[in-house]
Amino acid sequence: MGLPEKELKVKPSTQAELSQWLLHMWKHPLLDETTIRHRLKANDGFNNMMDFIIQRDVTGLINPQSVVAGRMMGGDLWFANADSDHDVWIYGSDKDIADQLKSNWWSLRKDFLREKFGIDIVGVKSIDDRDNLLHLARSGLAISMLVTPDSLLLGNTHLAQAARLKLVDQIDLLEPSMIFDIWDSTDSKLQKHFKEYFKNWAFAPTRGGEERKAAKKREFEQRLQVVAVRKHIDPGQYTEQFYKLIARFKLPDFEIYRDVMRQTEGKLELA
Repeated sequence: MGLPEKELKVKPSTQAELSQWLLHMWKHPLLDETTIRHRLKANDGFNNMMDFIIQRDVTGLINPQSVVAGRMMGGDLWFANADSDHDVWIYGSDKDIADQLKSNWWSLRKDFLREKFGIDIVGVKSIDDRDNLLHLARSGLAISMLVTPDSLLLGNTHLAQAARLKLVDQIDLLEPSMIFDIWDSTDSKLQKHFKEYFKNWAFAPTRGGEERKAAKKREFEQRLQVVAVRKHIDPGQYTEQFYKLIARFKLPDFEIYRDVMRQTEGKLELA
């Protein structure tokens, strides 16, 4: 199982293929026990962080059921090491909760929360109404919620399921050209965010200094070679095939994603 398999659907067209697409994305050949354990650790880290924030929230607005967080791919997706943390986007159930959570996040300091709980909050947004959801889609900031399977979400999974369904229904009301610009165009922010946080880890890491990016690139290719040897495949051939498939890997077309969300009531599950 994994990306360099001939049967990989790089653009799914059914519910089953979308689940399989997610499976190839999140259970790829480089996935090892260290990264699996790292992903699981995020649950305790996130829950402990939220308890810490809630205890200090004088408004009483924030509660465990009012937030959900999606992974920002990167290390949680590809591979983790001893220095890895969990990059997340947090979505609040309404604007007041999101604003209060953001206020606590800023007052407690991002670096402090990352060091204490291993959670690096990339951003906080609300998912309570049409305008906020469409903004998240147009800006690409919904990508974490849209491609993180329910089993890897942090917080209240039902919030993400309801938001996905509401979002595709709202997008579906727009003119076809607007839907294309938001979702299917290669220039859309959703596609660009997907490329940055998914593909660029394999092709051209964009975060950190040049030395760090080069080291990440080398580690990626070294891990590919280890997998190739384990599979008794020529490392050069395996790496070339892997990169070719990654280059073709794309978000599902909007109509496919919309139909699956309606069939599953917003659920996003691995095959």
